[in-house]
Amino acid sequence: MKHRHSTPDYAVPPGWILAEYLEVHGISQVELAQRCDLSPKLVREIIGGSAAVNTEIALRFEKIFGLDASVWTGIEAAYRLHPGSVRQSRDQGGG
Repeated sequence: MKHRHSTPDYAVPPGWILAEYLEVHGISQVELAQRCDLSPKLVREIIGGSAAVNTEIALRFEKIFGLDASVWTGIEAAYRLHPGSVRQSRDQGGG
């Protein structure tokens, strides 16, 4: 039997994943900002999808959560490049 792999027709911002990690680890946005030496505003923007997770931020998240920086940057790249991303849909009046 062959397994069929499907590719989703959307991409989510890494901030959605970040919000889940914060909840699971019991860390507030303000605490994360302090621990990563980021502004609370930037953390809010990342969670909202309006600010990108660059390499430096991904490395900081890796130290806090133990999730490899390449995963964070990969999620970011998929979100920014995917034609069905929530961001692009929103920008085009779709949501």
